[in-house]
Amino acid sequence: MKKFYRKKIPGTKFTRFLQLNRGKMAAFSMTFKDNPEWKDKTFKGIIEIAGRGYTIIADPETGMRYLLLTVDIDYITFDEPVESLTRKK
Repeated sequence: MKKFYRKKIPGTKFTRFLQLNRGKMAAFSMTFKDNPEWKDKTFKGIIEIAGRGYTIIADPETGMRYLLLTVDIDYITFDEPVESLTRKK
């Protein structure tokens, strides 16, 4: 029997983390497997909306807004301290 592996799609904790950091500048490093022009790209902007499966950021320099699909995100960097989810004890 063949096993199929899919890239994990971050769930609600990931979305909640981004929601907590709304309004902060972030750089989203992403990979697009089937794009011949650019496979890896970084989008920089202020987090406006974070939903399950997508994030909308605004580039303050150009005014452009980008809809980024969560499945394509490799990692995110922030230029400032971030709010994090904490476990209740």
